[in-house]
Amino acid sequence: MLTILFDGIAYGMLLFILAVGLAVTMGLMNFINLAHGAFAMVGGYITVLLMQKFDVPFLLCLPLAFLGSALLGAAQRVLSLDEIAPALIEAATVVAGGPRR
Repeated sequence: MLTILFDGIAYGMLLFILAVGLAVTMGLMNFINLAHGAFAMVGGYITVLLMQKFDVPFLLCLPLAFLGSALLGAAQRVLSLDEIAPALIEAATVVAGGPRR
């Protein structure tokens, strides 16, 4: 019974963090950031993989999943976004009518 209670509280806190992150992103930028959910899914997959295949305890899986997701995000930025970002910024500037003075 205590395990079910702990799992329910942990799951509720996870959903709360995801919802707040999405709400802040939507509120500040008026843009739905789907990468937020994708990286949360990667963290969940890492957690399940570590718990089921390698018998790592849940509380140890959480920081490992965070580090794994962060490393994946950093690798994605270095490998793809750094190459594309200057072109995206230039295109946005042209569409917006140039920088404001």
